[in-house]
Amino acid sequence: MTKALAVGLGLPDDYFVDKCSPPMSILALWHYPPYPADTDSWGVGPHTDYGMWTFLLQDDIGGLEVEMTDGQWTELKPIPGVTYINYTSCSSQLISFKE
Repeated sequence: MTKALAVGLGLPDDYFVDKCSPPMSILALWHYPPYPADTDSWGVGPHTDYGMWTFLLQDDIGGLEVEMTDGQWTELKPIPGVTYINYTSCSSQLISFKE
């Protein structure tokens, strides 16, 4: 996957090899139960994800929002059978220091 990300960003396919060695492996499984519509509560507040990737499987309830580069928040509408793959704050840091 790191090769695909590098190529997609116009970088050499081995760009992340030295940056991801040794690999950091963390698996966290989160489930956010739905809240009643009249509840003014958050499942989790605004945050960045650590590591390299976040795989987001959604249900038909939705609620996932992402902050765009202009600072605005937009909802990611649930699409049946789709997994959102987010490259995280770690990836963003690695990419921002391109050679």
